[in-house]
Amino acid sequence: MRKITKVLLVALALTSMPLKHWAQTPYRQYANDGIELNFTEIQNIDFRAFLLYNLTLDDRFVLIPEDENGVFSLSSNDNLSREDFFDAFESLYQNTYTDFHQLSKMDIANLSPIWKAQVDPRYFASIIMDITLRRSRVVNDHCVNAIPFCTDWGYCQYPANYTGELPDEDANYGCVTSPRNPAWFTMKIGYAGPFVIHIEGFSTYDSTLKDVDFCLWGPYTGEQWYDVFSWICNNLTSDKIIDCSFNVGSEDVYIGYPEEEHVHGNMGHGTVNYHVPQTGEYYILMITSYSNEPCYVRFYKTEGLGGTNCNPEGVDENSITELSVYPNPTQDKITIESPKMKHIAVFNLLGVQIESKDVNDDHTIISTCNLSQGTYILKVENNDGTIGYSRFVIVK
Repeated sequence: MRKITKVLLVALALTSMPLKHWAQTPYRQYANDGIELNFTEIQNIDFRAFLLYNLTLDDRFVLIPEDENGVFSLSSNDNLSREDFFDAFESLYQNTYTDFHQLSKMDIANLSPIWKAQVDPRYFASIIMDITLRRSRVVNDHCVNAIPFCTDWGYCQYPANYTGELPDEDANYGCVTSPRNPAWFTMKIGYAGPFVIHIEGFSTYDSTLKDVDFCLWGPYTGEQWYDVFSWICNNLTSDKIIDCSFNVGSEDVYIGYPEEEHVHGNMGHGTVNYHVPQTGEYYILMITSYSNEPCYVRFYKTEGLGGTNCNPEGVDENSITELSVYPNPTQDKITIESPKMKHIAVFNLLGVQIESKDVNDDHTIISTCNLSQGTYILKVENNDGTIGYSRFVIVK
């Protein structure tokens, strides 16, 4: 009986102690001179992004990536005492955790691109490397196994770690006649307009650049995409090639730009079918590691108003209301149309709400004269409980 009582008293004492003194989790390991964070121990990738976002914006902390992907060292930026520094982190972590779990799935789906856009792309690439590796070459080596690429994610990286040629026999590759180590990606247009994707390959042992090539097909409609396995991957035809290149070294994919605006180096590129991407369209991107040796391939959006996005797994896309927002880009005002609107709010890319108003109509106009040039997020709540999001751009 005394032993049981003693155990209970010890357990009670432990639970009353600050977290850092007894229950250091794998992603909060305290060293003598700081804190070690292992983001890969956090299962929710969006919470990883939100925590990284909050740490990046907090000038009390210095965040430095370690050699291992997903692991960072955290130190004080304002000469806090060791105890105050740990307390500051505990407070930030708990507040981040609470704020995140108060968000709806739809809020997370639409705010996560904002969090990711505000951090160093290399840092974000590090915290998702374990996710990226699980989705790597074994998964998407054929068109029917293509995985989504979202420009909102920042850097995307995968290992081209085997040799051999595995082309889809029925595809027309345009200028890329014999793809090696092909990796296939789907792209759903979330923001209409042109944009550029940069692709580069580099050695797994050092920073030596490796040759990569690509071919891009599109656009495909939602109806065609529904039958992707039997239709789209059997219709990668020359008339669908938006851009392709076999230049030596890195590459840039031009989507929605006239051929004379493409820059592909001295080797040249194939026939281009000019088309400006529209929201809801689908594209297929094939990247080949032409060096045919183990390397990493990294690609990401570099410029342009257009882009792709992806909802997290488990989010029903049909529950997101389609918004009509025009003109976009705009200078002085935007018109919003959505059935039975109740409330609208405008956020900047830091996630800060800068304007809101109640609405009881299917149509409303917002003045943007007092807003600076840039990209903004619009959130619309409707009377039936549905929520719609859209992105608009102000050009002065």
